[in-house]
Formats: sequence, C-alpha cells, structure tokens
Amino acid sequence: MSFLKITKQCPKCPWRKGTNPFDIPGGYSLEKHQALETTIAPQNPTLEDYFGIHSKPFVVMNCHEHDSSDQVPCVGWVCNQVKNNNLQLRLVLIEDPKVNQLEVVGEQHDIFEDTIPN
Repeated sequence: MSFLKITKQCPKCPWRKGTNPFDIPGGYSLEKHQALETTIAPQNPTLEDYFGIHSKPFVVMNCHEHDSSDQVPCVGWVCNQVKNNNLQLRLVLIEDPKVNQLEVVGEQHDIFEDTIPN
C-alpha cells in the first residue's frame, strides 16, 4: 500500500510560489495554516529530535483539495520535507512505489513561513 495517494501537486497548493492561500478550496483559515507548523521537521535535525524523550509525533500536512479524513498527504509538503531532512517522512517513503512519481509545478517555497500570507 502506498502512503502517497496523489503524486502531482495541486493547482492551489500553498507550497507553490504565487498561490493565493485565500483561493484554497473550502475557505482559508490563517489559524489552521499557522497550526500546520507542527508538520514541519527541524531544519537541522538531530537524532534527539526524532528519538529523544521530547520528540514530536509524525504529523502530515494533508492536501487542501481533499477531506482531512481521507489522509492524502500534500505533494508540496512531501517534496519540501524530503528535501529538508524529515527523517520520519523519509522512512515512510523508503519503500513507497509512487515516490519516483512525485511532481511539483513551478517554483516552490523553501520554508513553511513563506507559505503564510503577510
């Protein structure tokens, strides 16, 4: 079974530069967007970050075009977090048959804070 339910980034993905978060399907909530910071791994993680007593659970950013109960990971988030050393995500993806099909569209934000509108 694949962790990746979709492999192509959605048109309104907040990780895409130029996307207006207020156009996200289902309405936009700044509070919910800011709360997604819990899905972001540390920029320079240590083993303590993942396996220490204060390590945080593996939390996934869901695709905004799907109901959260469907548990469809955001392709923009997946690509960003793999690039930024999210060890837990890498372990999940290590045997995923769809990992080589991941496709982002256009320029992407490098950090989560840039996905939040000013």
